[in-house]
Amino acid sequence: MNMDRRSFLRHTAAGAGSLLALQYSTRTLAQLVEEPARPYRRFEDLYRQKWTWDKVVRGTHGTNCAGNCAFNVYVKSGIVWREEQQGMYEASGDTPDYGPRGCQKGLRHAKYMYGKQRILYPMKRAEGAERGSGKWERISWDQACRASAPRWRRA
Repeated sequence: MNMDRRSFLRHTAAGAGSLLALQYSTRTLAQLVEEPARPYRRFEDLYRQKWTWDKVVRGTHGTNCAGNCAFNVYVKSGIVWREEQQGMYEASGDTPDYGPRGCQKGLRHAKYMYGKQRILYPMKRAEGAERGSGKWERISWDQACRASAPRWRRA
């Protein structure tokens, strides 16, 4: 029997369709409706827990930007989990609508905020290190306040 690829696929699909129809024809509609709801499987629970949050707050960020676009910030266990553009802007006059407003830099702000480059404690340039060398040492909060207070007074 000579069969080309197209006819093989057509016959295979027809056979699979008739098997499915036979399987579902043996169950009545009443059986399908009365079937108890299946409990969530483990991976589904994990996914649902991932997409939950404690609260949604409004925020903006000025990371090298003067746009100050509005964002909805989703917080979970006190940590920013994700951000969305708020997009509630109206057109003014003949200016086009601003929404949604926000750039990729703004959407990435939460990851940047908790990144490795985040400064968690006071630092000062290491003794003898040139400016721009990237050599820093950790100091106490008292040392940082004593070093910066006179500069704040002069300003």
